[in-house]
Amino acid sequence: LVHTTPPRWPRGEPEAESEWEALLASCHTSAFQAAQEAARGADQQLVVPLLGAGARGAPDERAAAAAAKAASSWLLATGSTGEGQAEVMFCVVSVAAHAALESALRKA
Repeated sequence: LVHTTPPRWPRGEPEAESEWEALLASCHTSAFQAAQEAARGADQQLVVPLLGAGARGAPDERAAAAAAKAASSWLLATGSTGEGQAEVMFCVVSVAAHAALESALRKA
């Protein structure tokens, strides 16, 4: 189990959105790296919530894009190390979030 707390969406502050994206990417990357270190070369299955969405206030599309990009980058990097198999599954709480994530994953 790896825990991370994503940043709140900067509602009404468009100039702070790029900082939010960087902080959210860091949350994903840190969680993926911690899971990889804990696995010590074994196969890994990660279940990840759609960080930033829901109570944290981010639009599903923005949270999904960040999640898809981070997962894709991590999976590509993990695959090149030869340290076991890795799989990322996302947990979403709404049909809209699911649709946003499917779309983002197709683009990643």
